[in-house]
Amino acid sequence: MRFDKRTGQSTNVAPEALRSGDYRFVRTMPLLFHPADDSILLFGTNVLWKTTNEGQSWEIISPDLTYEQPEVPSSVGHYKTPEMETMARRGVIYALGPSPLNVDIIWAGTDDGRVHLTTNGGKDWKEVTPPAMSSWDKVSQIDASHFDEKTAYIAINAIRKDDMVPYIYRTRDGGETWDLITNGLNPNGPVNVVREDPVKEGLLYAGTEREVYFSIDDGEHWQSLRNNMPATSIRDLVIHENDLVVGTHGRSAWILDNIAPLREMAQSRGRSAYLFTPSDTYRVRWNMFSDTPLPPEEPTGQNPPDGAILDYQLNQSAQQVKLEIVDEQGQVIRTFSSDQEPEEIDSTALPHPTYWIRPEQKVGVSKGHHRFIWDLKYEAPRGSKREFSIAAVYKNTPSAPQGPFVKPGTYHVRLEVDGEVIEKPLTIKMDPRVTISEEALQMQTDLSKTCYDSYHELQAIVEAIDDYSKPSREQLGLRGMGRVGNPDTMYGSIRETDPADETLVGLQQKFLFMMNLIQAADVQPTQQTIRAVNSLKESLEKIKLRWKEVKE
Repeated sequence: MRFDKRTGQSTNVAPEALRSGDYRFVRTMPLLFHPADDSILLFGTNVLWKTTNEGQSWEIISPDLTYEQPEVPSSVGHYKTPEMETMARRGVIYALGPSPLNVDIIWAGTDDGRVHLTTNGGKDWKEVTPPAMSSWDKVSQIDASHFDEKTAYIAINAIRKDDMVPYIYRTRDGGETWDLITNGLNPNGPVNVVREDPVKEGLLYAGTEREVYFSIDDGEHWQSLRNNMPATSIRDLVIHENDLVVGTHGRSAWILDNIAPLREMAQSRGRSAYLFTPSDTYRVRWNMFSDTPLPPEEPTGQNPPDGAILDYQLNQSAQQVKLEIVDEQGQVIRTFSSDQEPEEIDSTALPHPTYWIRPEQKVGVSKGHHRFIWDLKYEAPRGSKREFSIAAVYKNTPSAPQGPFVKPGTYHVRLEVDGEVIEKPLTIKMDPRVTISEEALQMQTDLSKTCYDSYHELQAIVEAIDDYSKPSREQLGLRGMGRVGNPDTMYGSIRETDPADETLVGLQQKFLFMMNLIQAADVQPTQQTIRAVNSLKESLEKIKLRWKEVKE
């Protein structure tokens, strides 16, 4: 079918509008655009079809690539009948591997145990089946190399022969010879898919009937990537930029965020600590659904982490680990440490169950791989009362108020492990759906930071007064001390106050309110917003003058 997203209309563009009976089909036929020329769409039956005009017409570019009379496998046992020796041809092309490097190179595998290769766009085909294969071995997936035209990988599933052994073959000479590369795979886990990483040569991924594996040495050794996935049949793997997308048979689609560390795995060996190069990060806002949340039992997908994924490896346990985010001017704008005290939450005072709350992150010090998510924001406003928005996500609701977003640009991540320092660049990009000028973005950043910094100027006064024993707060004439709440949870707007009557906490509340108002969307601040912030700055100066007089 060809679907038009503009109109919602669908058109049947199959090679045959009315089945002739000359071609064999199964439920899961290979249908894919050629990676070297996306105007070419390939479709496999028992022959290979090709269209270059969106299905208006098709041409056949291969003969029937299946066995005319496949051998009956011994696993059939006493169910074997004389009719099986002469049964009708039944195989189909089950897997295609067009080369990303050469539009004329296409690998094809059948579900009855044959592999063919064309190097001239389908004019001629050569059988390159590995000698160890036999009929009824299903070629479930073929991946042509992104780095060498003569290299390819094939996944063979032999379940139909009662053979549960994994089979992955690799060729580096155009199918002249094949190597079985299964060391480290579960011996009772048939393989359904093998994929080569398009960025890092020698990095492979495989999906079996139980789990996902990876290899950093071109298949010589495999390691499990299962993590928290259920034991299930993995049917396909797709590398999308720096993420690994996993298609299962009946247990949903899964995504392993940021596989970039696997591409640097070899570099991390032999070092006490290693900071992996962070992937480019998009500044995308968290939950934009501001109404009450879905109930916990409602089936929903999980969003990717809302921030930069920072991965590091410790090859031995450490005493102290620190992560710092540094801007282009060398200023540290965020620090996370292994000895950092967790956020205190009084569960008895909450109006909701604690299972809504996002678990506290910790900077790990144990031997092994560690992952930390930076939310692309400045530290939460110091001294503010921690609250939780009604726009909640089950087991993933952060506390508020939060600091403002940093501006998209280049930053550095600094890892310090027991005195040893490693630094890597981090690029933060704008939400690609957003259109905003550089001038407007800078204005939004500056105004947000003005509110944030002004809040902390007031907080410094609050803390100084809290440490001051005499005279009393009432005598100081600075009313309303205490923790500032979360402006996100307020309804309506905050009223303006005469600067002469402004209180410390009241003014803090207004600065946070304006910061959240400015940060609510990636748009240029209105003139009203600018005037409001300037008005609050005037009030700030008056309070700072009153505080100076009190101290004197």
